[in-house]
Order: sequence, then C-alpha cells, then structure tokens
Amino acid sequence: MEKGEDISEPTFGPILSLWFRVFVDAIETLKRFPASRIEHDFLFDEDNPVIDFIAEALGTTGDALRNRTRAGIERTSRARRHPGGASKLQEPGVS
Repeated sequence: MEKGEDISEPTFGPILSLWFRVFVDAIETLKRFPASRIEHDFLFDEDNPVIDFIAEALGTTGDALRNRTRAGIERTSRARRHPGGASKLQEPGVS
C-alpha cells in the first residue's frame, strides 16, 4: 500500500468489473426467467469461486452474498405474482 493511499473506497479492476457484470446479468436473467439453470448454478453453486471473489471485494462472504441474492430474487418473484404488494392481499373472509 502506498503512503497516503485511501483504502476506504474499493477499487474494482477490470477482471472484477467483468465478473461483477456477469453476476448482475445472471441476477437479471433469473428475475425474468426463474427456471434458467445456467444462471442459477452460476449464482448458487457453493463451489463457484467467482461468487467468493465478488463477495470478498464487497466485504462479505460468498455464503452471505448467495443468501442475499436468493432473497432478492425471491422478493422480485413474489412481487411479480402479486403486483399490488402484500398490502393489497387480504385474508379470506376479510373485506
């Protein structure tokens, strides 16, 4: 590390930037096409070192990133099935 170097902001080099774009693209594809196996396996395979590489750069673990990604995709999927949101859904018999 250089004297006076600011380490508070992460520096994403070209390799990490490329993998991050692939990561984002996989998420976007799974949101549109939930049955896509290639993207699912890329994002959630615990043996995929790319997710660990991205997670480390973001200051988290691969497992935590996978869990947050999975939760975000599931939220999007639920929102698409129920466009009015949970507040618009009522229990049976409630008017």
